[in-house]
Amino acid sequence: MIDEGCSRAIETAGCIRCTTPTETIVQRITQRAEGDVHRAAHADHSLLKDIAAGAYVPDGFVDISLDLPTIVVDTPDGYTPGIKEIIDFAQSSKRQ
Repeated sequence: MIDEGCSRAIETAGCIRCTTPTETIVQRITQRAEGDVHRAAHADHSLLKDIAAGAYVPDGFVDISLDLPTIVVDTPDGYTPGIKEIIDFAQSSKRQ
């Protein structure tokens, strides 16, 4: 049985899905791997090796597929739609 709090969370859930071109993904992973020691748990160096070897292709990533309100945010240079629209989506009364 789902308790009331959990039920409310399910009713108000939404998905914010960010997208960016593969070259931007690789560039960001590389920058993070080189400059952020806190990223060690993400195995960025291994991921970069897999990308270079063709064992992982970012374009092959399968987007999340849930029956939830979803907003797609393009992130190669900032956010499209903008941060205000993203916040409006997150706070949408349609889900509250």
